[in-house]
Amino acid sequence: MTNAAKPPLYTRRVSQYSSSASGNTASAQLSSYLSSGELLLWSGRPDPAVRFASSDAYLIPFSIMWAGFAFFWESSVFRSGAPIFFRLWGIPFMAIGLYIVFGRFFVKARRKRTTAYGITKDRALISTGPSGVTDVPIRSTATTISKSRDGSHVSVVFGQGYGTQMSGMYFNTGMGSFSRGRAPVFGFYDVADTQGLLSALDQAKTGT
Repeated sequence: MTNAAKPPLYTRRVSQYSSSASGNTASAQLSSYLSSGELLLWSGRPDPAVRFASSDAYLIPFSIMWAGFAFFWESSVFRSGAPIFFRLWGIPFMAIGLYIVFGRFFVKARRKRTTAYGITKDRALISTGPSGVTDVPIRSTATTISKSRDGSHVSVVFGQGYGTQMSGMYFNTGMGSFSRGRAPVFGFYDVADTQGLLSALDQAKTGT
């Protein structure tokens, strides 16, 4: 289900956050960000057990090639007895290669455990912990809904088409930091409570 794309208006609110919030419910994590009289129609978290995103069809082959070349370069430099500068030059590229092949999946899973999603009658909210909360207006923001192949998980992107394809490619991959400086993508990813989320979204969209 896709509506006409419109740029979402992002709002960030910062509130006191407990470091133990990852052990609380999503609704408890979001409660301090709700306005007076505002109620959650739905709240939940992304499923940490879902490791791969659609972008990984490109990112995994790319990351393997990157890491393979970086390690080949470094080993070649050492075998050739090149100056120390060239030996050091390849180390950052090897570190990046290890991160995009392995490390990003651990970062993604850890971030999911501290991320809370919420829907009220007026807005969608995302809290990622100490960084506060980001929200978008529900009714005036385009939504794109996609389900996993088996239908067990759903993802909702708000404002699809806003920003660049390159910025959206890195989201939900553990590589969000690579898109800094580009237009953000606001989305709920890998939610197991498909019926609850979609029902609340429809209720907020229609105002019923």
